[in-house]
Amino acid sequence: MQAEGRKRGSKKNPPKFDAKTKVVITPEGYTAEAEIGYKGKATLLPQLILVDEHKCSVSGSDKDGFDAFISQAHELWDRQ
Repeated sequence: MQAEGRKRGSKKNPPKFDAKTKVVITPEGYTAEAEIGYKGKATLLPQLILVDEHKCSVSGSDKDGFDAFISQAHELWDRQ
């Protein structure tokens, strides 16, 4: 914190952390996006990670919900 603000009067303001999303490394070693929330807590965003040409992995804090979404999408695809 600065004792005096710059050209905005004498208001003191703590530094701000503006980035809401960051890239993090998952425990499996892949990069993934995370949202930084209250008190700096990171929440992994749901996403598909391509492992190789024929395989992908699901990451995210709500992995079960994302797995259910993928299963439902797969069922809809099979109906076509």
